[in-house]
Amino acid sequence: MADIEKDKISIHEVNKPQGGELVRCYFKPKSNGTYNFHNPEHVKKAEDITFDKPFTCKLHDDQEAVWTLTLEPDGTDPEKFRGTWSKSNSNDPSLEDGTYQAQAGGTFEEDAASAYA
Repeated sequence: MADIEKDKISIHEVNKPQGGELVRCYFKPKSNGTYNFHNPEHVKKAEDITFDKPFTCKLHDDQEAVWTLTLEPDGTDPEKFRGTWSKSNSNDPSLEDGTYQAQAGGTFEEDAASAYA
C-alpha cells in the first residue's frame, strides 16, 4: 500500500497572482482511487474528487470566494499534475481563472509570492 502522506499532491505553482491562495493546498489520495482536497491549514474542503471533473469549495469558511478546480495528470511524469481554477464571489461576480501545477511526494515551502509562473 502506498504511503498516503508521501503521495500527497501539493499545489506549488499558479499562473496568476489571484490564484496564490492555492499554493500549498493539496490533494490527498484515498484508498478508493479518489482524492480529498485540503487547504494549507490541513482542513479538508472537498472529497471524492476524480480526474477531469470540476469541484467547488471555499478555502476558508469565513471568506466569500468560491473556487472551482480540476485535477488531471500532467502526462509527462506520474508524480506531476496540473489543473484549472476559477474564483468568484457574491460581492464581485467577475470570474478570475487560471491554471496550476502540482506534484506528488514532495513538500514545497515556496513563498506564495514567488510561486507564480
